[in-house]
Amino acid sequence: AISVHRDKMILILLSVLIIGGAAMPELKCKPMPHITGEQVKCAFDKLPNSTADTFAAAFSKQLGAGTAPNLATNCAWVVFLANAGVDTHGLTNFQQNPCSTKYCSRGFLWLSTQAHYEFCAKESYCECAAITAKPGLVASNFTVGAGTAACQWANLYGTNLDKYCDGTQANFKKASAWLTCGSESCEPTKWRERQVLFYTAIGCFI
Repeated sequence: AISVHRDKMILILLSVLIIGGAAMPELKCKPMPHITGEQVKCAFDKLPNSTADTFAAAFSKQLGAGTAPNLATNCAWVVFLANAGVDTHGLTNFQQNPCSTKYCSRGFLWLSTQAHYEFCAKESYCECAAITAKPGLVASNFTVGAGTAACQWANLYGTNLDKYCDGTQANFKKASAWLTCGSESCEPTKWRERQVLFYTAIGCFI
């Protein structure tokens, strides 16, 4: 099913990266108010089905259509998953290692610094008021982690990243830059890994 499209996109990406060739195809955006466990599992095939379902429910509740971040298209979900999957090692690790400070990087989109924790804790839609006192919740509670991801996506950096979700790599790179260094003009960290996940995820949302 959708995993077939994923595998096809991976083969195309490998051919572009290794031997050169035509530009990667862009994703045609279409309405998608929530995400399914099957789609999460497709993008991160090492996850157990039950875990993929848990993540999909948390993402849909905290980031889906009608929420503050308003991920309402397949293009938006691709950008989110591609970024969430890099530092978390495929949605399996949600805390920086080593975690040498109280407010080290945690969660689906690597929330970091005391100022950012405090900002998100004040956003009612985040449902994460306790994270200033108990920052570990961002890593251990997936609903809280999805809430902080919503905060990072919607307004932590002064812009809603939804505007960059048009299916193109150029705008995906800008969204990634905001999430990794707080400006669309910087070079995103682990950019090659983000590219690979971007096109892998596209294959799950065609």
